[in-house]
Amino acid sequence: MKTLNSEDIDIRSPEIQEIVLSCFRNTRATARVLFPNRFTRPFSKMHEKIFKVLDDDSIQQAVIAAPRGFGKTSLGMAHEAGKIVFREKKFIVPVSCTASQAILQGENLKRELLSNTTIGRLFGPMKSSSFSQDQWITETGTMVM
Repeated sequence: MKTLNSEDIDIRSPEIQEIVLSCFRNTRATARVLFPNRFTRPFSKMHEKIFKVLDDDSIQQAVIAAPRGFGKTSLGMAHEAGKIVFREKKFIVPVSCTASQAILQGENLKRELLSNTTIGRLFGPMKSSSFSQDQWITETGTMVM
């Protein structure tokens, strides 16, 4: 998957439109294209299994067990960000072992949406008039709680 230089993005370009379409289709592409600084190592077979679960809308609940440092939280953030920028979900609840960890995950997602220049160039600004730690609503209409 090609890494994009955010300054050189022409959203009218067929190549860029094809890259965006691949992100719409799968979380693996979303992770690589929108978050190249977060996902720098090659994905393993176990990562591929996780992507398969994340991208299968018929799977409503899943428990993902993987070693510490595997990237579970980052994969979840990339998946959630994709659902927000493509306007696929109206409600997202980050889940973790504690409420404070879940809030931190929501804050990380918010920071990525607001500061990621590639997301801004491809999808427009993700600002909102309703940003708090416990609950916020994106400009695309997705509530994160």
